[in-house]
This record gives sequence, structure tokens and C-alpha cells, in this order.
Amino acid sequence: MVDIHISEAADKIKKLEAGEYTLKIYGETPNYTGFSEMKEKFGNLSEMQKALENLSEDVIINLDLSNLNDDYDFTPPRNIKSLILPDTQETLLTDIFYYASSLESITIPASITELEYDKYSRDYPIDDDFLYHCPSLDCPDKMPDCYSPDTFGIFSHCINLKEIIVDKDSEYFCVEDGVLYNKDKTELISCIPTKAGIFHVPDTVEKIQPNAFANCNSLTKIHIPKSVKLIGTEAFFRCASLNEIVFSEGLEEMGYRCFSGCSSLSSICIPKSVTNFGNECEEDDVSCYPTEFYACKSLKSVEIKANIRAISILLFQGCSNITNIILPDNLQVLEEMCFYNCSSLESITLPKSLKEIEQGVFGDCQSLKKIVFDGTVEELNSISVYTDDYSFSGVPAKVITCKDGEVEIEQEDDDE
Repeated sequence: MVDIHISEAADKIKKLEAGEYTLKIYGETPNYTGFSEMKEKFGNLSEMQKALENLSEDVIINLDLSNLNDDYDFTPPRNIKSLILPDTQETLLTDIFYYASSLESITIPASITELEYDKYSRDYPIDDDFLYHCPSLDCPDKMPDCYSPDTFGIFSHCINLKEIIVDKDSEYFCVEDGVLYNKDKTELISCIPTKAGIFHVPDTVEKIQPNAFANCNSLTKIHIPKSVKLIGTEAFFRCASLNEIVFSEGLEEMGYRCFSGCSSLSSICIPKSVTNFGNECEEDDVSCYPTEFYACKSLKSVEIKANIRAISILLFQGCSNITNIILPDNLQVLEEMCFYNCSSLESITLPKSLKEIEQGVFGDCQSLKKIVFDGTVEELNSISVYTDDYSFSGVPAKVITCKDGEVEIEQEDDDE
């Protein structure tokens, strides 16, 4: 271990050659009251960070900041292997680990009392592939307000993180088996991305924070106990190996894009206790549509028991392997394009509670040969259907079968 005063850190780091180093930075940075103090305070720290960022990839750093008397929000670059935060630091910004892809271990001191989201620290573009440019979606300055300001995803980009260490004297946080919780374990904050296999959420947990399991590519199955009431935005984002999620009755709310990028998920059953499912976006916020199952290319079977009014806009859009969808009995609205391009869907039963079918709902469902309405012809004819906006465009089914007869499907002429 090499002890380095903060005033000399940048110069010494610049001279490091290929290899692995353990650096312990010490010293006190002034509480600035004027320009000169501000320059000294932030100059040494920012220069050290810049020097680390400019190191070649064959220089690996284990960085100990425990004796650095400052609460500066150090942003670890990609060549940091382990990091011990300052004992005086009180707040930890939740998005400073965006580039820390080599981080394997982090130590959180007892002085940390708060995780805080810094909405000004990122500036990401929005384009057709923004989910992949901005996988934690922590960018409200450039995106609508529906991008939750409390989105954590704190370690979701630390793809090599194997260990989170929390000081035993911490009054605010604890860690168990690679998962960070609040002290009483009622909130699950973040899971290390290297976690593999089957995970049982503890039955003390009431809330799973946004992005908590994001990029946990080796998880295969997760059990959610009845104690959990809320699952945050993108909680399972890009869990590419996750093939099964077992829910319990008691869950009430699921944030939007919970399962986006779960490319191995083959089936899912949403429990009846759920009353809010992917409905956080304001009307006409095109960049914030739920796309709850975006890129779930293996999804084949979906059962929704949830007590919800509508299937949200674009909810299953592009789930090309879905063959079976069971809708809830009290459903009233199929929102715009919610099943668009579900090209393997062969049949579907619509509940008699349905009041409205919006535009493009079954557009490009090229295998949909059978549509059943669980009511009478009269009840079906009372439903508001946007036939002039291609609700059934490309659907091979010619009629909707009711209990007492059939109703012909009106379709726009694709040649017009």
C-alpha cells in the first residue's frame, strides 16, 4: 500500500506503469469560503480523478479514501478495482458508478446516511435505441418527468462487482449476500450484477427499489414474498438469464419497464393483488411508454390476474413469441398498439367487461386466427373500436366469436 497526500496524488498517479496498485489517499481539503479555497478543495480532488481516468487499461487501482477528510463525490473510473469511501462522507450519489465496470469491491462507511440521485450529472441522448444508450434511465433532464427521480440502479453498471461491504456501525444500511438493504431490510436497494442462480427476496422486504436487479445477467429465478408491496421502475432490467419470477399475492404496484430486456423470460403471471401495472406515463409522452416487456423475445405465456383497468400502450409490442395471453376479467381498455407485432399469437379471449379497443391494438398479429369475446353480440357491438386506425391490420381472423353468434371484423384495405 502506498500512502499519498491528496496534494501529490495526481502527479504520482500519472507516473504509474502497468500493474496493480493499492493507494491510500489522506489529507484534509478545506471548507471553502472564497475562490482560492474552492480551487484548492476541488482542484486536488478533480485532478486526482482526471489522472486516474487517463491511466492505461493495464493499470489497476485499489483505492482507499478512508483517511481523506472530505465528502467529495468521487466518480470511480473503469480501472478502479476496489474502493473504500471516506469515513467523513455523508451522502452517496447513486449514479457516480456509471463507468466503474472493473469495480469488484466497495466499502460503505457508517458516515453515509443517505443515497441521493443527482439529476444534473448525466446528459444522455434520446433516440430509437435509448434503452441501450441509457440502461439505468437516470436522465430526467433530457427525458420526461415520468423518469423517476428516485431511480437508484446504483451498482447496475459495475458488471464485475462481487462484494459490497457496509460498516457494521452503520445505522442506515446493511448488506447480505451481495445485496444492499436499508437497515431494517424493508427496502431492497441494489444487488451486485455478478449474482447468479436463484434468489429469494427476504420476507422483511416491502419495497424493491428501481433498477435493483438491473444487469444481473446470471440470475435465473427470483422469488418475491407476499411482504413486497411495490416493485420499482426497471427493477429487473436486462436480467438476460432470468427465466422465471415467482410472485405472491400482496404485491400492489409494479413500475414501468420492470421486465425490459429479460430476454430469457418465458412465462409470467401477474397476481390479482396488483392494482398499478406499468401506468406511470402521462398521456402523449411518446418517449415514456411502458414497454413493460420490451425485448422479452422468449416470452410465450402471460397471465394477468391483476385488478387493472387497462392494458397499457405498447405493453407487449414486439413480443414476437407470445402464443398465449390471459386477460383479467375486469379489463376495460386495450390501449394503443398494446399487442402490436405479437406475430406468434394465435388466439385471444376478450373479457365481457371490455369497453374500448384503441388504434393498432392487434396490428401485425399475423398468426391471430381466433378472437373470442366472452359476452354477447350486443355487448361486443357496444365496444368502441378504432377500426379506421388499423386495430386489426394484418390479422387473419375474419370474425370475433361471441356466446350467441359472430361479428365480422372490419379492416382497412391494406392496398388503399
